[in-house]
Amino acid sequence: MIIKRIILSSLMLLLATSCGKGFSDSQSADSQINDISTLQSSASYTLSSKIRLDSTRLLDSRSYPIDHGVRIPASINVQEGNAGNSSAIIYFNARSTVDFSFYCRYVGGANTNSPVLPDQIEKGLSYDFDECFTRINNQDPINYVPGEELIQYKENFVILELLGADSRFKAEASAELELVWH
Repeated sequence: MIIKRIILSSLMLLLATSCGKGFSDSQSADSQINDISTLQSSASYTLSSKIRLDSTRLLDSRSYPIDHGVRIPASINVQEGNAGNSSAIIYFNARSTVDFSFYCRYVGGANTNSPVLPDQIEKGLSYDFDECFTRINNQDPINYVPGEELIQYKENFVILELLGADSRFKAEASAELELVWH
């Protein structure tokens, strides 16, 4: 498990540093085409977000230097801790968590924030898709659904934020976003 996390972390760091790379005028056209071709060979990427025991939230984000399609995920999987009945958000075409095109809300399936019964603990192992909105505080709902493709504009971010989790534990969750290249 630790080796898998180290490999995943290394790949995420490599992807984050290479995907945010800009093209300078000194680069040849062939070099730019090869970099974009390498980028377009990716089928998906993973965002991971955490909540520490002191309630500090750590967000994760990704952007690309070119427009691309991305599919809305059906769920956000919990790797550590428990979602309980708390929420998580994925912001799309975002500059920040208050400057975005829209976001989708995901909710833990347990009936309480700190589940203790085995079936409720199991239900809190993911944040499941709930609804998407164009304005903060769950205003102006839009009819997007999991699997729907949208255009993520170049240099805008997709941001994953856990808004809450079982407060007895630190939490970590991740979402895999499928890329669609046209």
